[in-house]
Parts: sequence; structure tokens; C-alpha cells
Amino acid sequence: MLDASGEAREAGCLDRSPSPTQAPGSRSHNHMIQHRPFNRSRFGLRRLSLRAVTLCVLLLIAVAAAACASAPGGGSAESREAALRQIAAEYSVSGDLARAQERLDKLNLANPGQLLVSLAEADVTAGRAREEVEASARLAEMLGARSQRLTAYLSPTVAPEPTVIVEPTVLAVTVEPPPTETPAPLPTDAPTETTVPPAETAAPAATDAPATSSPTPEPQAARVVADGAVNLRGGPGRAYPVVGRLAAGQEVPIIGRNESGDWWQIEYNGAQQAWVAGTVIRVLGAIDRVAVAQNIPPAPTAPPQPTAAPQPTPAPVAQAPAGVDYKIVETRMLNINENGGCMGRHNFYVQIIDAAGAPVNGAVIGRQWVPGETIISGQKDCFWNIGVTGEGCAHFDIYNASDNLYVVADPQLGPVKSEMSRTLTTKDADQSIDDLMATGYCNEGRENCEWRKNPGGNLPPQLCGGHYSWFVKFQRTR
Repeated sequence: MLDASGEAREAGCLDRSPSPTQAPGSRSHNHMIQHRPFNRSRFGLRRLSLRAVTLCVLLLIAVAAAACASAPGGGSAESREAALRQIAAEYSVSGDLARAQERLDKLNLANPGQLLVSLAEADVTAGRAREEVEASARLAEMLGARSQRLTAYLSPTVAPEPTVIVEPTVLAVTVEPPPTETPAPLPTDAPTETTVPPAETAAPAATDAPATSSPTPEPQAARVVADGAVNLRGGPGRAYPVVGRLAAGQEVPIIGRNESGDWWQIEYNGAQQAWVAGTVIRVLGAIDRVAVAQNIPPAPTAPPQPTAAPQPTPAPVAQAPAGVDYKIVETRMLNINENGGCMGRHNFYVQIIDAAGAPVNGAVIGRQWVPGETIISGQKDCFWNIGVTGEGCAHFDIYNASDNLYVVADPQLGPVKSEMSRTLTTKDADQSIDDLMATGYCNEGRENCEWRKNPGGNLPPQLCGGHYSWFVKFQRTR
């Protein structure tokens, strides 16, 4: 047999002289010389095979672990609910709203605030722990989504739990007979008394049946409730005409949504269909099962009303110093539909044109507060849904920050003298009330918009969490 140093010892044996009992040239000696290498190689092969099998098993385990680690949760409703509960639980401990929003963005959900509301209401129905319900509801409220049911559930003045817990008084009734029975001379009554509790224990079995059936009606149909009178439109956007209204408290079913999930297609007055903005109503039920509508009408050719209002840019153009190579001819904040909804993009889009209005590719655009960061016109699209693409365009991806833009160099003129844009920002607190109202981020009046921007106390702004975009157009002067 070979031990851990078998090969070394065996190699030493091959160099030794034959023993007296095995003379050189004898049949026994020759047989050992012929078969020893074969035995070593067979033993080596067996060890190599064992190592190969071990390596294969370890590789399979590593691949499976990597696959599990990289999987985002499978995309199932259960994994999505688990991810939302985990984010809500972490937020309830840390209070870091920006971190929670960043994690929600990675889930790529259409309307995480309303999904959290639906999850919290479902957890109330299912009787989950109050801490879980409160965590989901509080994070939803920070995202601007709330419901009367959750408000009532979490209100400190409403305490349905203690009244339900008063049920133990039934036990007090059953406990009182034993003291009177124990002095009784008949000990045989004790067994008859023990037959009464089974009747008591059978009662919970009857109550358990409704409890198991309660999750069945839980996936309620998706619907909207109007807290006040709201407009209904012919399509998912304020560019579409008003086709009807919902009265305060009116509840109607949801039959579809737009791709970004910030407008809902509803059915009202029988079979009539219309669209309502998600910012002016409360959404209830299983909204994650609502499909994108297939019959969305094309947007009207007339420009949306909000885009005409934000034109306070002529002031910088009028103050342009003499001798500049590039002046600013347009600056505006994208409206909520152009930006892909409330949780849409956070970009600074730029377009460069020459004196005749033709796009200029190859111009260098810079940021005042980050001098080393530049973009080249013609390398990136501007914004997809208003027809400004490709030629002469570029954009910076700016999240929750501010900056001023200017043209650094021109492909024909070299380094140039350029006007600098006004301060553009993606921060909630830095947006002007006029810009927010003109672009559809606030549509319930100035007072409501000012509260959403500055709610007071320790509450963060109840707006879109740094998701705003701007467009600036530079024109060459010569």
C-alpha cells in the first residue's frame, strides 16, 4: 500500500539493489520492474480522476451560486413584494429616502408608491405584522401615495386591535365555573367539564375557515377613487382634450395604463372610456396586473399647453455680450409627459445649431461646476418624444444636482466664447413653483404645489425625487 509519501518511497525502491531473495534477472525481480510503473500510473490516474470530479462539483456549485446572486428576483409577484417589503423595512430604520428611491428605481416598477399602498392594504387584510404594514405605508406616503384605509389603520386614535383582543373575556367566563365545581363532592364532573373545552376549541376551527378564504378575494379589481373633482381626458396626457369629469369620492374601474404608468385608462358612465392622471386620484386594488392599453389615441398635433408657458429665456439672450460665438436661443424644463412621468429621466439635453439653423456635430459642451466633464454634439440623442434627435444633440445625465452649461469649442472655429445657461437643476427644493406648475408636476394649485415642495418638519419634498430634465439650444452667431 502507498501512504502520503508513497511515490517518493516507491521511486527510492526502484533505485535499490535487489534483495538477496530476488536476484537480478530472476522472474520475480523482472515482474516487479515491469509492473511497478503501471501501478504508479494507474494510481495517479485514479487520483487525477478524483480531483477532476471534485473540481467539476465545485464549479457547478459556484455557477449555481452566481446565477442565484445575479438573479433580480425572478420577476414574480412574490419576489417583487418581498423586495418592496425589504426596502420599506430598511427605510423605516435608516430614514434614508434617497437610498430607498434608488433601490426602487432598480426594480423598474411603473408606480412604486401605489404598489406600496396596495401591498400595505393587502397586508392589513392578511393580518400581517403591524410593523410591516406601517413600514410600507410610511414609505408610500413619502413617495406621495396614500389611502384613507391606511391612514385610519395607522391613526393612533383608532385602536381596533384592543377591542378584538377583548375576546379573551370568553376564557374568563369558562374559568369561573371551575372554582365552583372544585368544591363539589363529585370528582366525576371534572371529565364532563373537560368535554366543554373541545366545544370551545371547535369554534376557532369555524373561524379559521373564513380566515383562509379571506386571501381569495384579496386580489381586488384595480380602480381609482377621486378625492376631489378631476378632469378626464381623451388620452394619457394634458395635451388631450377634456372629455368628462369624476366627482369627489367617485370610484371607477381601471382597464389599462400608459407605458410609464402615470396615467390610467378608466371606464365610467357605463361603457365610456377616458384617461386620468395618477397624481390627482388614489389607485386601489391589484394595479400590477393592469396591462398597457393597446388603443391609445395619437397625441394631438397642437403643442401641449404647458410648453408655451415656460419661456422666460429671452432675458439671457437679450443680455448676451457682444462678440460671443454662441448664444442661447431656447431654455426650458421638459414637461412631465416628455420626461417619462414623475419618476422619469434626470438629464440636461443640448442641441447645437449654426447661424442658419442647421445642426452642428462635433461641438464641445461643458459644465461650469464640473469643468472636466464635457459632451460632444451629435453623439447622443436629445429627447425621444418631441422629435429632436441625433443631429447636433447630446445630453448630460444629472441626478439631484445643479449646473450651468456653455459651448467650449466648435469644430470649425476651435475654442469659442459662449453664453452660459441659467442654473439648471434636478433638485426638488430648487425647482420654481412656476416651472413645476407649467410642466404638469403640480396641477392642484399653487398652495398645494408649495406644500409639496416644502412640507415642513422633517418631511422631504413630496415631488419627483430629482427626476427632472432641461433642454438648452445654442446657436452660432457667425
